[in-house]
Amino acid sequence: GNYFGELALMYNCPRAATVKARTDVKLFALGQEMFQHLLRSSAQDRRAQYDTFLQKVPILSGLTREERGKIADVLVQTSFEDSEYIIRQDEESADTFYMLFEGEAIATKSDGREA
Repeated sequence: GNYFGELALMYNCPRAATVKARTDVKLFALGQEMFQHLLRSSAQDRRAQYDTFLQKVPILSGLTREERGKIADVLVQTSFEDSEYIIRQDEESADTFYMLFEGEAIATKSDGREA
């Protein structure tokens, strides 16, 4: 369905438009206080989940809780479909570090051997 009013809630700014019913309308309303609470709660839950995951990543084992928290705050969850390439050997733009959170992947060399 359509939605409106989210920008004013997210950025605490004046309404960017006027909305007027053209027919009888039923809608769900979510107040700013509850919206902010849900966002904070969701972010805290996600951060805790990511921190638990990051504790299990061997290369990150030496990090403090605060350092893991900083990483957790900026992680971007990305999805790939079965058989879709995540990275390819010899790609020029090697600017992303991936950590497998869910599912399985296989790494191979150009000669077909598993890496």
